[in-house]
Amino acid sequence: MSDRIEVPASETGVVRLFSVDLPPEEIDDFADFEREGWPLISALGIYDLNPSYVEIFPVKQLDDMGLANYLTEAYNIEPDDLKDDRTVLNNIRGYVALISSRAFRGKAQTLRLHHPLRWLGTWSEPRPELDLAPIQTDAAKGTLGDIGPDPNAPKFPRWLGWALPLIGIALGALIFTLSRHGG
Repeated sequence: MSDRIEVPASETGVVRLFSVDLPPEEIDDFADFEREGWPLISALGIYDLNPSYVEIFPVKQLDDMGLANYLTEAYNIEPDDLKDDRTVLNNIRGYVALISSRAFRGKAQTLRLHHPLRWLGTWSEPRPELDLAPIQTDAAKGTLGDIGPDPNAPKFPRWLGWALPLIGIALGALIFTLSRHGG
């Protein structure tokens, strides 16, 4: 079995669900991220994974909550995004692995799934709507949003910008000429 899933470097807020088709006596070894050659990394066909953003657990651990509700509560997945998958998710038995985008450490990777993993779904957490309109309060006036020339700044004549370097060059030439190196 070999499925490919592309994980872009810029990915954030995505969670992937995999079934882990192993008997209970082998799951601890599979989930042991401190073991050299972590089996999950091999099963994903990748080279690096942050274990802080990986969950491997038996679905029965969720009791009556169900996997769909767990995704909604723990990963903030919109219930509407799960409506087509709810029945399938709540009928999954055995062990699952949930892997968040941050587990890939911001690196583009291609997952090449192998036994005991089987991909079940990918969902995105909702992105907050940002209001980027300027803040219209007295406290915000005169802050970074109002970048521009300061009308109260002292004004220098334009010729001063090129005259000062010329005066410096002339003085340097005069000093050189009058010194013992110049004459």
